[in-house]
Amino acid sequence: MRWVRVLWLVSWATVAAAGLPGAARAGDAPAASANPFDNTGRLYLWFESGMNFTLDRDFAGDARVVPNSDVEFVLGGGAGYNIDPHWGVELQVDGTDPWVRSETRGGLERIAVITFVPAVRYRWALGDGRLMPYLTGGVGFSSNDVHGSYKPFATASTASTTVVGALSAGLDYFISENVAAGFEFRSLIHPSQDADVTFQNPQTGHVTRFTDSLNLTSLALLAHLRFFLGQQESADGGEQASSYLQRFGTFFRADHGPYDTDELRGYVAGLFGYEYNWDRNVGGRVYVRDKGGDSNLTKGGALGLNFDGHWGAEVQLLYTMLNIRMRTGPRFGKMNVFEILPALRYRYPLLGGRLVPFLLGGIGVSILDTNEQRPLSVTENGRPVIVFPQFEPGSPAIVGMIGAGIEYFLNHHVSLGLTVPLHLYSTVDTELHQAGRKTVTGTADLTSLAAFVQVKAYLP
Repeated sequence: MRWVRVLWLVSWATVAAAGLPGAARAGDAPAASANPFDNTGRLYLWFESGMNFTLDRDFAGDARVVPNSDVEFVLGGGAGYNIDPHWGVELQVDGTDPWVRSETRGGLERIAVITFVPAVRYRWALGDGRLMPYLTGGVGFSSNDVHGSYKPFATASTASTTVVGALSAGLDYFISENVAAGFEFRSLIHPSQDADVTFQNPQTGHVTRFTDSLNLTSLALLAHLRFFLGQQESADGGEQASSYLQRFGTFFRADHGPYDTDELRGYVAGLFGYEYNWDRNVGGRVYVRDKGGDSNLTKGGALGLNFDGHWGAEVQLLYTMLNIRMRTGPRFGKMNVFEILPALRYRYPLLGGRLVPFLLGGIGVSILDTNEQRPLSVTENGRPVIVFPQFEPGSPAIVGMIGAGIEYFLNHHVSLGLTVPLHLYSTVDTELHQAGRKTVTGTADLTSLAAFVQVKAYLP
């Protein structure tokens, strides 16, 4: 991974060299209120995703920390506050979920690494202020949750929490005075910690244990979208709020329009929530939505376009990882549900466009597959028997969607909302395979009622 370290050093040097001249000139810039992208005294949220590179992947024995696909993805975001035209503070939250995989025995467990880092941020404006490089640094803690184990055949464990440091360099480009897109190079510096792996022979019960040192220090290349809440001071050209209470009110929402309008405008939305399945029996004595972590939650987003004051269209991309199990016993695998849902949207703005209820309707597809399928220990005729169930759902399924929602505009470009769609699935055939046993067939209907929190950024 030497090339990753070189890339990190070059990136830091490049951003610093490009930005420092602009920082030197910042003292001669006009007052903050003259720059619509300054955003002093404002709260912001952001969401980010990208590629993560763990520098030392050795866990213990022949077990290694490896991506769950060709690339190790990171998902995160946070909240922050700009104190003045240069300095700010923020809370950075990021998570990855790689495999702990044995070179000889295959996948053992997964390790969810979630970091929480309070950080200081220094930024400076270039040109007209739309382009804004920045540096951040902070110290926080990391939650390291080893989950999805193959007990009793294999286990992996390590410290559940550690200290973590974070350094980053990034660049924002303001799409509007309330929304910025950008990228960031971040290094997360972890201390070394003990790690253990045990293997049990299913036939003899013999246990082998390995102990080693694990270090989760990583580098990440991230893309993000930053949402600024409320409004800038004197954003309407008038005088600043006469009291702290009035000023505090504009931290979260603007006190004047425009909000939603009849302009042709695109938007990007983040969706996070839960889908309740009417029928959890998916055939072959297999059930979905067993308990376990956040794997049953739905995450995704939408790209959309408002045509006029009422009509628009969007495409939702939603992902759910469902735990699957037999009628009794622990889960033996996971089902990936990836929904692609084009839809028409009709909205009816109220209160001058600040509060906007809407209806959704459309039809799309859901792509289904399974992974992390593992052996189970069952009792037959009074004796423990090892079985290897393999569940295969038919794919794709057709999905119809009807739903309703409401969004509340914090300013012209940012809204928060709630969406409640009904997802109507076509049935798909399923098969359960177990070596030495007859294949069991069935059908699955994943029709569900969902509830999603929605954060939306409108483009100018």
